Amino acid sequence: LAGFEIRALLVFALMTYTSFAIVFFYIKGFAKTIGVAEVGPFFLVNATVMIAVRLAGIKWFDRFDKAWVCSGCLAVLAIVFVLMGRVDTPAHLYLAGGILGLAWGGLPPLLSAMVFDFSQPRFRAINSNLVVEMVDGGFALGPLIAGAILGFQNYTFLFFILAVVNGACLFLTVPLARKEKP
Repeated sequence: LAGFEIRALLVFALMTYTSFAIVFFYIKGFAKTIGVAEVGPFFLVNATVMIAVRLAGIKWFDRFDKAWVCSGCLAVLAIVFVLMGRVDTPAHLYLAGGILGLAWGGLPPLLSAMVFDFSQPRFRAINSNLVVEMVDGGFALGPLIAGAILGFQNYTFLFFILAVVNGACLFLTVPLARKEKP
């Protein structure tokens, strides 16, 4: 865990997976509040776009600075989360699912690659494993945090918090651009 880069990337991973888990567990409740009974198409569009980005990204992920691409994905997430509070039709919900899939399609593989790149060779395996543990942490924290927020606020506020969190992660990522890797 030595170095700002690895610690920042692990926080970034935890927040990314916490945001994903909140959407995963709470999108159905949100959909009901806007009169959308079926969230299956949301997940279909989201997963299809995520897979397409990862398949298409095989050629592109190593050609660009990963930190800048991650920053772009985080900016997209922050904007979509702000706009999620205004979603009021099935079409807008499914469109949001697609745009979230676009960002989430690139973010996890690039994040894992950045952890690998910034790790000293002897710590690459453990640091890569810690990223996987951040998935578990996000899926544990996400429902707890969202449940606590929704106990006193609405989904618009929850999505605003997710926008702020992803925006903060963007600022953790920007300093990593063009940094020397071990």
